[in-house]
Amino acid sequence: MLFRSTFENNLKQALEMFLSLKKIRKLENKCPTISGYGAILNACAKLGNMNLAEELLQEMFSNKVYPNSYVYSNVINGYRLSGRLDLAIQAYKLAELDKDNYTVAVLNTVLNACADENEFKKLTNIFDTAVNDHGVVPDKITFSILIKAYSRHNDFDKLWDLYSFLIKNKICDEITFNSLLDVFANAEHEKNLYEIYTEMKKQKMNISVVTYGVILKLFVNLANKERSEEIYQEIIRKGLTPTIVIFQLMVK
Repeated sequence: MLFRSTFENNLKQALEMFLSLKKIRKLENKCPTISGYGAILNACAKLGNMNLAEELLQEMFSNKVYPNSYVYSNVINGYRLSGRLDLAIQAYKLAELDKDNYTVAVLNTVLNACADENEFKKLTNIFDTAVNDHGVVPDKITFSILIKAYSRHNDFDKLWDLYSFLIKNKICDEITFNSLLDVFANAEHEKNLYEIYTEMKKQKMNISVVTYGVILKLFVNLANKERSEEIYQEIIRKGLTPTIVIFQLMVK
């Protein structure tokens, strides 16, 4: 019930339930669990009420209840929503020291905070340190955050470094590769796009109608009718159903 209240962003109801829970626990000579604290911190984070969150954190530590990955992520996210990147990074630094609870979810939360504030160097440094020094394994969310950040700053070298990282670590994810293709297509980087596309085929990744649509967009933008027609015919040969976007591209 407490979790449902936090999901509905009803901080008042969640807080009342949490205080009631604390009273019951006190009568039983117990303190709230980390799950209870985590749920109410989630509500605080969503509504940006970090004053209450900080009070709860102090209480947690006084009761010798220590943060887990979920709590760290909520606190970092709360500071992100409050526009306090400095405090978000401080919370992240604490998580960094807590090896048992330093997860990719925590990393993703702080990377997202850096991306929101356009703190490109901080984002890059945090990611590099997490992967190279702490051995954190990035996931699809990590890559999505990085691709958006790098493309926003037109840093194609970093995007290519990310692609090289994916290949080196044998991470063949269709969504991530399509996102990279889309960035290079929009920038009209034909050579980079073609190399990624070739690697996808080499790794026997799924080449979907979405992938072909991205590639087709590049050749249409370059006014390369011959290559556009080749890609379209390949879509037909594979028995894929062209999307409305693909039809629109072909009549340009």
